[in-house]
Amino acid sequence: MPRLISLQTEHALCVLVELAIQPEGKPLQAGELSRRAGIAVASAHQVLVRLRRQGFVHSERGPSGGYALARDGDEIEVGEVVAAFEGGGAAARGAAEQLSRVAVRQWAVGAEKALDTLLASETIGGLAERARRLSEAMALMPGL
Repeated sequence: MPRLISLQTEHALCVLVELAIQPEGKPLQAGELSRRAGIAVASAHQVLVRLRRQGFVHSERGPSGGYALARDGDEIEVGEVVAAFEGGGAAARGAAEQLSRVAVRQWAVGAEKALDTLLASETIGGLAERARRLSEAMALMPGL
């Protein structure tokens, strides 16, 4: 089965989760984000450029600078990030630092299962019946 989201979108979600976990007012540099999310530094840089352009993060220059969320994490919908990237519309500490990656993968697996369930629950006949009902409803509304 094809991936529900691209690897770059998964990386973006991981980076955003890491930034959401970070205490407010403490930006993270790309290298640290890369390490925590378990992704390559080059990938982190690419993702951060897109996230900044899309308004999900902002950057601060200087030795204590880095990246931070532009909005509260509770205000950023996963679907918003997926749409922006897809178009359309170790030791205990190391393992704990990669929880964002685990959380995003768990979400993606759950979403794929939900899609599989939805796809398995509908038949061509069911879709045909929906089309018939829509056609009947449209016939009752002349001029639309």
